[in-house]
Amino acid sequence: MQVKPRRDNEVTVLRFRRADHLRLGVAFPLLVWSVGGCGNDGNPEAANAVRQVLDTDECPECSIDLVEVARLGADDDSASIRPDVSVWPCMVARFPDQRWAVSGLVGGGQIGVYDSGGSMVHTIGRFGQGPGEYGTDLHIVVESDEVVLVADNSYQRLTTLLDGEAVSTVHLPRRIQSLALLEGGQLLVHGRPSGLEGDSDDRFSVVDPDAGEVRSFGGVATDLADQDQWVVSSGAHGGFWAASGWKYELHRWAHADSLEYMLVRDGVDWFPMNNAPSDDMYVSEPPPSWLAHVWESSDGLLWTYSLVPDEEWAPGPPERPNPAWNERVLDTMVEVIETASGRVLAQLRFENTLAPVCASDMMYTAEEVASGDVRVVVFQPRLVLR
Repeated sequence: MQVKPRRDNEVTVLRFRRADHLRLGVAFPLLVWSVGGCGNDGNPEAANAVRQVLDTDECPECSIDLVEVARLGADDDSASIRPDVSVWPCMVARFPDQRWAVSGLVGGGQIGVYDSGGSMVHTIGRFGQGPGEYGTDLHIVVESDEVVLVADNSYQRLTTLLDGEAVSTVHLPRRIQSLALLEGGQLLVHGRPSGLEGDSDDRFSVVDPDAGEVRSFGGVATDLADQDQWVVSSGAHGGFWAASGWKYELHRWAHADSLEYMLVRDGVDWFPMNNAPSDDMYVSEPPPSWLAHVWESSDGLLWTYSLVPDEEWAPGPPERPNPAWNERVLDTMVEVIETASGRVLAQLRFENTLAPVCASDMMYTAEEVASGDVRVVVFQPRLVLR
């Protein structure tokens, strides 16, 4: 799907300040934030803080734009981009100097670095298990122009790159399915327990790039790993968010010992309450809805991205994810939620898959060009007033 880029003078971009919310006519209730030392054992009922997400007409002129900011890749690049790149998180990252990095390359083992115009300038690493070598399943987070964190699921390790050179590597206690950069430079990760001796079975781990796992929390995960999949994201003003992929249920944590409140959304036909995977999904049954990503903006609004069955989905043979299959089978439902009230301010249905650029509010998709090669298209989401 092509999304027409918009210029700022075509729309009014809404930027909300936490103390100035009356332009939407919504009175924010007072929030009592739980801080260090005031934990509630991770029990939201202890704080009586379960909030319902509601469809409203509170902002009828609000809408969501996805503004294209980059298109990465070319037919003559030394490495091609994977066709399934947009179904995995954090395979694209942006440097502060406007360069880009892509870890979702065919064959793995490398990270492509692209200039601000989207042209590949060089690659980092090679395939293997030694220093400076990587497997096929890489997720990347850019900390600065010089520092990149590489989570290598193939070998369960986190490598810190300084100016493209590996300077340290620590063990990851699980195969990562979602990760977020926290304040202070640590990573919050969720993934399948490794089963290795000494590795935690909890849902979440906090990993220090220099020291490895510093703690785990979230209770013991079920033996059915496919039923216990979560997404995590950093909070705009500290703390973090976690959400079950199979439920539209958003958990706001002040820290690992304090769950502040939950936002729960039900009663929408595109995300049923009995949502669950099945053996026949994608073949004779449509794919289940999946809450793929959440992001809290600095103005206190929560952006959610849910993969849902395409409106024209039809039974067919299974395929490995690729841009054409993604567009035929899946859409991404984007919503903006006012966290204090639970009101949905705007909604957009995007006719393909979107994945998050870690440590950023940007999202990316994949497009196949006439040559059969794949391009990454990066979008800047905006809430606008028409």
